[in-house]
Amino acid sequence: MKTNEEIKALIAAVQAKSSGNFAIDELALEQEYQQIAQQPTIGIRILSIIGGFMASILLFIFILISGLERSDIAQVVIGVILITATLMVSKNNKNTLLDTVLVSAYLLGFLLVILGWINFDFWEQAIHLIIIALAIVSLIVVQSYILSFLATLLIFGSILSYLSVHEHFELIHAYNTLLAALVTFIAFNEAKIIAFNKATSHLYSPIKSALIVVFVAGLFVVGKKDVFPLQTSTIWISSVASVPLIFYTIYRILPTLGINSHNTKTLFLLLSALALLPLLFSPAVAGAILILLTCFYSNSKGGFVLGIITLIYFIVQFYYDLSINLLFKSI
Repeated sequence: MKTNEEIKALIAAVQAKSSGNFAIDELALEQEYQQIAQQPTIGIRILSIIGGFMASILLFIFILISGLERSDIAQVVIGVILITATLMVSKNNKNTLLDTVLVSAYLLGFLLVILGWINFDFWEQAIHLIIIALAIVSLIVVQSYILSFLATLLIFGSILSYLSVHEHFELIHAYNTLLAALVTFIAFNEAKIIAFNKATSHLYSPIKSALIVVFVAGLFVVGKKDVFPLQTSTIWISSVASVPLIFYTIYRILPTLGINSHNTKTLFLLLSALALLPLLFSPAVAGAILILLTCFYSNSKGGFVLGIITLIYFIVQFYYDLSINLLFKSI
């Protein structure tokens, strides 16, 4: 992260190149930068989520002991109260330790709503829509990193759960296509999204991270045999979006690597097109490469590392899923 002196030097350099036509509120920029610098690291955020999950389990055990689980309506009501209270407190919360408590209450609230609602005799199938609606409200009301991250996971996790529960297995291709488009769009429009308004500037980072995670989950479904009973003749559909988006991402990355010659770029793109053709039959590998390249372009270190790990896993998985004997695989 840059120091204040480096930021001031950068502003001065931009102003010099713009012949004095560039104006900026340096005080507001410095205050915003200080807020970003004071935010907890990704490690602390992960620990907060894990701690919140463990605390949720303990609170749920307490509810079981107290006997509240016997009333479906009570579970739903308490769940909604917990979610609402969490959002209200989170709006002005700056304490990292309190985040753990809020995460536990938030997760427990959703758990109670799910457990209470699925026992109702009416609208049982609407539980996924209810979870999505509550998560969207969370994103609108509070722009806390951890809660926004969890809300995004809940939205797309509910979609994935719906496909599994109602056996709409082939729609996983539409799910992966949507996420491939969203991950790419966010990577190439970072500045516009952050500058749009204060809410989008706060939501950008957690939503981007969550989208990568749920995209990996979707790729796992198509990359691992028997997770969903998919037809091998249609598995290529998930690559229809990823492969062209990889090609486009490579085209956007080349200038950042100093490759501006028309002939050199054409050669790179032709070689890329030839290399990408086999990926039509390996959508998980194609998706992992897309995550890797988009995170490289947007300088997302965490996403880049996850992309590498995902790519290695899916290459190994694809290799061992091939219908050839172990003798050929060992060569």
